[in-house]
Amino acid sequence: KAQKHMAENKKISFAAKDPTTCPVCNEIFHKETLLSGRGRLIAREINPELRRIYDPNPKFGLIIPQAYSLTVCPNCWYTALGNDFSLLAEEKVQEVMNLTEYRKRMVQAVFNPIIIDFYQPRTLANGAASYLLALSTYSFFHHTVAPTVKRGIFALRAAWLFGDLAMEQPKLKEKFYKIQEIMYLKSTKFYNNSYDLMIKNKERIDGVNLGPDTDTNYGYDGFMYLYNYLNFKTSYTEPDILKKTETYREIRRNISKIFGIGKASKERPGPLLNIVRDLYDEVTSYLTDIEETLDINE
Repeated sequence: KAQKHMAENKKISFAAKDPTTCPVCNEIFHKETLLSGRGRLIAREINPELRRIYDPNPKFGLIIPQAYSLTVCPNCWYTALGNDFSLLAEEKVQEVMNLTEYRKRMVQAVFNPIIIDFYQPRTLANGAASYLLALSTYSFFHHTVAPTVKRGIFALRAAWLFGDLAMEQPKLKEKFYKIQEIMYLKSTKFYNNSYDLMIKNKERIDGVNLGPDTDTNYGYDGFMYLYNYLNFKTSYTEPDILKKTETYREIRRNISKIFGIGKASKERPGPLLNIVRDLYDEVTSYLTDIEETLDINE
C-alpha cells in the first residue's frame, strides 16, 4: 500500500476518464494528460523563441509539457490537437488510413534505435515523434482548422524537443541536431505561408491558440514576432548578401511598425517587448555590419 502511495505521489500524468475514438481506425483509447498540480512544473522565464523554460523538479524530474499536447491514436498514429482530433473530413479518412504503415516507418526511422510506442506513457522521444506525425496529418485538414499556422507551431515545438533529445541522448545528438535544424526551416516556411494566406484572407488565424508554447497564448503579436524572428534565424540559408540585407531591412521595418520600437512615444508595454527589442537590436547590428562592409545604405 505504501509503495502504491509513493508511486501515486510521483505520477506526472493520468489517463483521461472519457475514452477517445480514432476517426481513422476506430481504436478506442484513453488520452494521457499531464498533471499540473502540487508544484510539478517549476517555471522560469521565456526564451527568445517564446518557449517557457522549466527547472527540473527534485521530486518529479524535468517535465516537458509540450510532449503531452497532441492526441495520438496508439494504433494507427493519426495525430491532432485534442480539439481538432474529430475534425478530419470524412473523404480524407481513407487516405490517412492508407498512409499508416508509411507514417510508422518514417517516424521510427528518425528515432532508430529508440523504439516509438504510443501505447506506452509519453516520453520526450515519443513527444517529439507526435509533432512529426502532426506535421503530416495536418496536410489533410480543411483550411478552416488553420492547419498552416498550426504546422508552423508544431515544427517549432519539434525543433525544441529535438534539441532536448540531443542533450538527453549524446550518442544520437548529431542526428537530432540535424533534425532540429530541418524543423526550424520547416517552421519558417509554414509561418511565411500562414502570413501570406492570412493577408489574402484564405486562412484565418483568429480564434487559434497561437502559443507558441503551452502556457501562454501570445496571439497575433507573438505570431508576427515569430514570423520575423524565424526569418532572421534561418537567413543563413540565403547566399546572396544583397537579398539577405533586404530581408534584414524588412524584418526591422516590420518590428518597428508593429511594436513601435524606435518610436519612444509609441512603445507599448507587455511581456514581449524586451524580447522584441533584443531582436530589433540584433538585426540592426547585423545590418550595420553588412552596410559598412559593402558601403551601402538604405
